[in-house]
Amino acid sequence: MAVRYSHWGKRCTQFVIFSNGISSSEKVKEQQVVDNNTFLVDIQHAIESELQTRSIVNNNNTNTSDEILRYTTFPQPKNETKQYLSIKSFYSWLYMARMYANQVDYIMKADPDTYMLMDNYFHYLSHNYKPTQHVYVGRVFKTNGNHHDPFVTGLSATISQTTAKLLLSKSTIHKNESSNPVCSAEEFVNGGEADDYTLAQCLGSMGIYPSYTRDDLGRERFLHFNPDNHVFDSNHQPEWYSRYSFTPHSPRSMCCSEEACAFHYVGLDRQNDTLVWDKVFGFWHWKNVSKI
Repeated sequence: MAVRYSHWGKRCTQFVIFSNGISSSEKVKEQQVVDNNTFLVDIQHAIESELQTRSIVNNNNTNTSDEILRYTTFPQPKNETKQYLSIKSFYSWLYMARMYANQVDYIMKADPDTYMLMDNYFHYLSHNYKPTQHVYVGRVFKTNGNHHDPFVTGLSATISQTTAKLLLSKSTIHKNESSNPVCSAEEFVNGGEADDYTLAQCLGSMGIYPSYTRDDLGRERFLHFNPDNHVFDSNHQPEWYSRYSFTPHSPRSMCCSEEACAFHYVGLDRQNDTLVWDKVFGFWHWKNVSKI
């Protein structure tokens, strides 16, 4: 799978792909090296590593209680549903923070169908934030029209090393382990498939909220749909999209920033293709694909 993302994945210091059930015959005990900067991690390995570090289970995993199993066990991939997204996201964030927060400036989580424009992404981060600050950026939505309850959608969420370290230090397995129960595995289990919203609740409880990420003209840098959708269907988006958008929905001519950092719902067949900005029409399109 890693080769599908070589167009932008190679630009990352470390590119980590999480999977449930890498091997059906035996449990994966450590991350697998794909190439120089790419690793494959079984989510069960990430969980066991975290629980062992916290001394919740021993190296043989022999003292895992039934209660703990509720926060750590998922069905086999063929039987899995999206209801486990939040808890898998919880352990993925902790794994990345523990492994890399002292090595990198920022940690980004992206969906498998996210397409990144890394030059714009790096430029945006370096010119607007510092890794020593608390940073939480991406496409901002509001919950049920409530501007006081914002969250970054799952297409691409970035936190700074400072935020990652705080998340790691404040997170617990059980609610009763901390005065901040929102950042517990128990709470993330209850989050079901809303992993992006559950993370926002956790970070918000620590005073960390999403940044405004539109450009100077009010155009989005992090786009919730794929480029073709924003070009051909921008004026006919679903009702929920306008309701959840943190700022008013823009028509096609103002939908997408020249400084766009990410698009969502981009198929694997497009992940290694090139997007180009058309200065005349003012939108993004795939290279070598005819424009309207």
